Amino acid sequence: MFSSVSRRSPLLAGVLVTKRKSEGSLSRPACQPFERQPEALLREHADLLNLTHDAMIVRDMDASITYWNRGAEKMYGWTAQEALGRSAPELLKTVSTVPLEQIESQVLRTGRWEGELVHHRRDGTPVVVASRLALQRDEQGEPVAILATNTDITQHKRAEEARRDLEEQWQAAFEANPTMYFIIDAGGAILSVNPVGAEQLGWRVGQLIGQPVLNVFHEADRAFVQENAEQAFRQPGRVMRWQARKVRKDGTVLWVRESANAVVLRGGPVLLVACEDITERRRAEEALRESEERFRTLVKFSFDVYWESDARHRFTRQEYSERFDRAPAPGSEIGKTRWEVPYLAPDEEAWRRHRAALDAHVPFRDFELARATSDGGVRHVSVSGLPMFDEAGRFRGYRGVGRDVSERKRADDALRAHLSFLESMDRVNRAMQGTNDLEKMMSDVLDAVLDIFACDRAWLTYPCDPGAAGWRAVMEQTRPEFPGAFSLGVELPLDADVATVFRTARAASGAVSFGPACELPVPAHLAESFSIRSVLAMALYPKADQPYLFGLHQCSRPRAWTAQEKRLFEEIGHRLADALTSLLIFRSLRESEYLTRQVFESASDGIAVIGRDCRYQRVNAVYGRHWGMSAEEIVGMHVADIFGTEFFDHTVKPSLDRCFAGEQFTFAEWYTTDPGRTYLSVSYSPLRLGAERQEAALVITRDLTHHVLASEALREAQAALARVNRVTTLGVLAASIAHEVNQPLGAMVASAGSCARWLAAQPPELDKAQRSLERIARDGKRASEVIDRIRALVMRQPPRRDRVDLHQVILDVLAFTRDQMRRNDIALQTALADDLPPVWGDRVQLQQVVLNLIVNAIEAVSAPGSRPRQLVIGTSQAEGGVCFEVRDSGPGVAPEIADTLFEPFHTSKAQGIGMGLSISRSIIEAHGGQLWTAPNLPHGAVFQFSLPAGQREP
Repeated sequence: MFSSVSRRSPLLAGVLVTKRKSEGSLSRPACQPFERQPEALLREHADLLNLTHDAMIVRDMDASITYWNRGAEKMYGWTAQEALGRSAPELLKTVSTVPLEQIESQVLRTGRWEGELVHHRRDGTPVVVASRLALQRDEQGEPVAILATNTDITQHKRAEEARRDLEEQWQAAFEANPTMYFIIDAGGAILSVNPVGAEQLGWRVGQLIGQPVLNVFHEADRAFVQENAEQAFRQPGRVMRWQARKVRKDGTVLWVRESANAVVLRGGPVLLVACEDITERRRAEEALRESEERFRTLVKFSFDVYWESDARHRFTRQEYSERFDRAPAPGSEIGKTRWEVPYLAPDEEAWRRHRAALDAHVPFRDFELARATSDGGVRHVSVSGLPMFDEAGRFRGYRGVGRDVSERKRADDALRAHLSFLESMDRVNRAMQGTNDLEKMMSDVLDAVLDIFACDRAWLTYPCDPGAAGWRAVMEQTRPEFPGAFSLGVELPLDADVATVFRTARAASGAVSFGPACELPVPAHLAESFSIRSVLAMALYPKADQPYLFGLHQCSRPRAWTAQEKRLFEEIGHRLADALTSLLIFRSLRESEYLTRQVFESASDGIAVIGRDCRYQRVNAVYGRHWGMSAEEIVGMHVADIFGTEFFDHTVKPSLDRCFAGEQFTFAEWYTTDPGRTYLSVSYSPLRLGAERQEAALVITRDLTHHVLASEALREAQAALARVNRVTTLGVLAASIAHEVNQPLGAMVASAGSCARWLAAQPPELDKAQRSLERIARDGKRASEVIDRIRALVMRQPPRRDRVDLHQVILDVLAFTRDQMRRNDIALQTALADDLPPVWGDRVQLQQVVLNLIVNAIEAVSAPGSRPRQLVIGTSQAEGGVCFEVRDSGPGVAPEIADTLFEPFHTSKAQGIGMGLSISRSIIEAHGGQLWTAPNLPHGAVFQFSLPAGQREP
């Protein structure tokens, strides 16, 4: 944009009075002494122009620059000496939506022009300016010069575009979301509804706007919905959930589950409501209840053994079905109780509860026990029984049935083991595929392994060579309570114990375990130095490097590694070796030699080099196998000959163009090749080959078909397990109630009998009778607590507040963020007060607040700059409570945003949504505390919160 000047300004008289270059210049007599004063005044005016931040440029009618202030020097990067005399459009590479000739014509016609232009700085970066042009004429009225005033509005334009993009994204998410959404004002009127919500109710959006929201609810549910909505408005920020019926325009009813959250917008408080249609689910629940009785009837006739027992629980009859194989000899168990027959499971406590249920003469269901069979196997049986009474009400014994559940148990165990294996491998594969950075990949994999095996350390050392002079740890992840055993990257001399471990791992075909109940003991020196009780280790053999040693430490207890754990560990080790091969090759290509024959021949991934003419310059055999051809056949072919013209034009060509422009990226998708359909991860990297210009693209493909199919198998296994769980849920719940409630009920019956005897005595023993009544009351309360606990399992209950050690919360969060601090080279200092009292609250919520504040501080100090990257985290005792603070050395909080920093949707991050600090303040205030910020002199910011302390719940 440019601003206009209506008349000749005295300030610029000395710089504006210039003729066209085509006219001759007039000679000027030597300055006289009285002329010095005007010249000094002109210099003073020019100095004033240099004080403005705007770029002030004067050019003559041939576009040559005759004046260039300091604002122009700072904005564009050229000094006045470099700019004077050069053509302004050519120097600034001016770009405009309006032709420059049209702008020139308007300036000559009207004397001014204003608008937006795009200029380019000396380094080639574009700058958007608001430019104002003003024409200067001489005393005869001839145009002699043009004054341009340019203001940098680049950041403003970017902010406007970002705001428009965000608004469009929110609008699209609201309009196109398949979930029903409503926005309700405090008076209960509908402010907004998305098309899906209106369509599900049979209305148009415009017909619902402004209507009372209660009108769309079933009349019987309106008071209930009104109460919940009012409660949501009273507790802004808390998500309220309920189920209710809505009525469509045609009168039909649908069930919805609503989640509501009250927020404050510029117009005041509103309620954001998301509605999920659960009509079919409700119908399914009704159908399930109706079929439950039919199911119970059918299950009575589905058994493998029928049995009866007498009043002392001894077997009097046993009949086995034909499909019950490996049955005990007829009559071998008659006269014995169930627990007198040799068994393998359950444990003594489960037997005690079962016998208490039998003594209470109550029905029981699905009591599972395991017994050894004559052929050395194990049989699992699920037993159910009903008590029998004679006509006088006397207990005669039990009759019941049993089902052989051995196959189900084995299937369940195998399914869970397979599911766990697939989940673990899927997690490790995602960690390996998530980055091309070698150190990040190793860190992510070891972090996943640490959690999967629930061990204390996971590590990689290099080289695994018993004949080497030294070794070093390249990566390690540990539990907070067990510090690292290694100093990463430090070369250590090879001693006899470490050489023994290396030699043993190299000699084994898979994983090797050390420790009690393992093949080998932990070397004494290593066990003492690093507090190691058990070790699981495996030598890895990447094709492009020397062997690594991959291992786990268990420090808290001796551990005997199971066969399943070893199999999983070995599979992870093989995948890690493959990933190391690929990433080491990729690093070698990027840092030293790009195209060596060894790389192409040893890589397990397909590699191709494609020139700017989109023809293959070189491929390896693996790449050729992806497409069912030899490498020699592919070299020289056009990429379109492999992929097809249409796919090449729409997918491959744009990717190659991005790569030739200098961008490195990776994506994955399904491809159809001659050998079949495969899922490939494709990585594009630019190749310069010693020149400045990208001459070729390095394309690396990784076949992930087996991993994708494994993920699909995982989902199918999960679905299968979910179906099994749905079928067995009712039985499990009934068994849980029976087992838990029978014990206090049995105790109450026994105490009641005792009380009756004491009262019947002559004279009555009232003290003992009173103690029996007290025991009855206590057991009745215990039975009530059992019911409440079971109800809590199937209902959504609010979280309880407990005593929380704030220091432990901080240490847990620091463990989460340690890698991020290390990657950003941040120095951490902690100042935790001694004897800090506990606070009452929700540990997870407080952990969320601490994590949010620390991550914000990490991001603040990680911004580019020359200041030291430092964080100080401290605690102290405050009056009646505790105080936590995070100090950073970042850019600090700008004064203009300090008042709005904790408001919802306010953020200074390019990708932020502005909810972190708002949610954190809500959590702290809900705990009775305060959250605030202050400057950290000389640089940075301090975020602090306080919480009340106490030894009991408030």
